[in-house]
Amino acid sequence: DTITGRFCEYCRDVKRCGVCLKDMDPEGRYPQNDYRRISGASIGACTALVFPSAFIQRQHEEFFPKRREDQRVAVIAPATKRAEIFTDRTVLKPNIAFVGGIVPHKGGRLIPPVMDRIRSREKKAVGFVYGSGDGELINQIKQAKGVKIRGYYSHGTLPHLLAQDKIAVAVMPSITPEAYSMVIDETLSTGTPVVAFDHGAVADRLEFWSVGELVPPERGANGLAEAVLDCLSGRKIGTDVIRTLPNLDRVAQKYIDLYNSVKGRRRRNGEVSF
Repeated sequence: DTITGRFCEYCRDVKRCGVCLKDMDPEGRYPQNDYRRISGASIGACTALVFPSAFIQRQHEEFFPKRREDQRVAVIAPATKRAEIFTDRTVLKPNIAFVGGIVPHKGGRLIPPVMDRIRSREKKAVGFVYGSGDGELINQIKQAKGVKIRGYYSHGTLPHLLAQDKIAVAVMPSITPEAYSMVIDETLSTGTPVVAFDHGAVADRLEFWSVGELVPPERGANGLAEAVLDCLSGRKIGTDVIRTLPNLDRVAQKYIDLYNSVKGRRRRNGEVSF
């Protein structure tokens, strides 16, 4: 939200939405209620709906409560090809990873104050920032003490980078709720606990697995820093969590099963299958 700097909770105020959407539509030709009206019609025409997370499904059901009774609905998490790297937690340094991208809505502006608070109690702590983003914001973060910008990385290499930098805790400082966030899966696959704000699909998963800590959004940088310091005590993630992370084979099979169920029903109804 460009007005308050915090997530708008999917605002229904057309004028307020127009301020946030002005970069995409500077002339204000397409108000947010038009987007939602068109989206509702498109969703209503679908045979099956696939959501990346239960969180996004809940949001859609709130905005588009009327759904055809014959529609198939499935929650299928995305998967990314990643190397399974199990970090030796006994040799870790107080190194903190900031993941998710370096842009304002991903919480990029919170990185310097979070590190300042952590280093006030943990002098040797170093923050490693992974991902690309806003050039001006990156330059600001470079001025912060105890922060190293790792920048852009190739898809699937984050686990290697986290292991290489001996990361003890990862922070997802996004101020907007994530629809899923494969970055979290890549991080958890190394056995690294995650600290994030208590919203979106990330919160659902971290709470379910009891890995890392969730921070009320209103606690801001102070809350994130306190949670990181708590996690630096050496908290571990069990291999049972790592084994349940979505992988390409399981996700592909879920899509195949959904496709076959829809195809079979269309044939039974005498329609042409797709």
